[in-house]
Amino acid sequence: MIKRKFIFGLTFFVLIVFSLNYSNYLKSQVLQFSNEIRVFFIEQSYRVNSSIQRHFRQKQQIKLLQKQVEILKPTAELSALFAAKLNQLLDESNLTAYNPKLHLSRVIAYEKLDNPFKMWLEFPSYEKNASYGLIHKDFTAGIVYPKFDKPLAHLQLDKKVIFSVLIGKDEHLGVIYGNEKNLLIKYIPSLVDINIGDEVVTSGADRLFYEGIKVGKVVDIKVKNIYKIAVVEPYMKVKKPNFLYVVDLGKPTL
Repeated sequence: MIKRKFIFGLTFFVLIVFSLNYSNYLKSQVLQFSNEIRVFFIEQSYRVNSSIQRHFRQKQQIKLLQKQVEILKPTAELSALFAAKLNQLLDESNLTAYNPKLHLSRVIAYEKLDNPFKMWLEFPSYEKNASYGLIHKDFTAGIVYPKFDKPLAHLQLDKKVIFSVLIGKDEHLGVIYGNEKNLLIKYIPSLVDINIGDEVVTSGADRLFYEGIKVGKVVDIKVKNIYKIAVVEPYMKVKKPNFLYVVDLGKPTL
């Protein structure tokens, strides 16, 4: 009888110890398993929702692009007619023909995640070691410089960007630089009359851009000893464009 009670008590004690020491472990394992199931279904749900949203965005984008094509088609036809007429006049005057080349290029990815001003371009007709101007919605956007023989787009606020411009109605010639905040036209002679609000356009002298493409407006003028610096706010505001037009005018001269 005493032996039976001892065995019963020992069994009861072992059960208590087991429940205290292992019940938390079992709960933990069950909870981990259930959480893994939840995470799996959340990820699958996110993927399905993302796929559906991407599908509808693509359909909307296609419709938008179709509308833009219809809007731009008459302008393109008029531009072609104008170019043909201009070339006829140039031919009669023994001058060089007008032959604009613009390539629509897709932005692939940032070169580095910590630098928002440099992006790889999908540009099949790119010539190695060549530089090109970039346009986005009729405004200057930056410069294409080669890297590893591949086209790397530098948005115009990047410090490496430099191109020739004309300032104001009097078309004072200048050279513009990026400084990661605005654009700067440096080394303007102190006697040159420029004003806040003057519009800045490309000069075409460097063969990176055509003449007359809008860059921005002068928002500040800093006077140094013998020259001025014009601070230009660019018209192009997009930080991550999906597409850019590449201007192909041959080898730049800047």
